[in-house]
Amino acid sequence: MSYEVIPKVGRNQYIYLAEGYRNENGQPRQKRRPIGKIDPVTGQKVYKPEIPKVN
Repeated sequence: MSYEVIPKVGRNQYIYLAEGYRNENGQPRQKRRPIGKIDPVTGQKVYKPEIPKVN
């Protein structure tokens, strides 16, 4: 399962793709990959060119 996480860091907001998985011991874990940021002027999501959008 994956979903977008948008934390606020200072004045900027970044978009991360959080992916849930289980490690070798069966414990739930998460990985976060940066996939873009929020444009401070327009408020629109700006994705990196190599990352597809997640609905």
